[in-house]
Amino acid sequence: MKFSKIDSIRLNATYPIALENYVNLVLSVLHIEDLNNEAKEELQAKLLKEANLLHKEKNKTQYKKDKHKKSSFSDGY
Repeated sequence: MKFSKIDSIRLNATYPIALENYVNLVLSVLHIEDLNNEAKEELQAKLLKEANLLHKEKNKTQYKKDKHKKSSFSDGY
């Protein structure tokens, strides 16, 4: 099965869009061959920052759910 022949489906949610952007960034970095140490460090920092932002976006909705889970009403009986 060839993936290039399959049409992509656009999901209008922030996480899939952010994930697609991160994958495109990683793929663009993989094609760069000539880098000095300073440029490599800058790219590593950028990739790490983007990965952290992606992880934050993924956990944003779960955090809201977990945060309010413990606030159920208890009347003491």
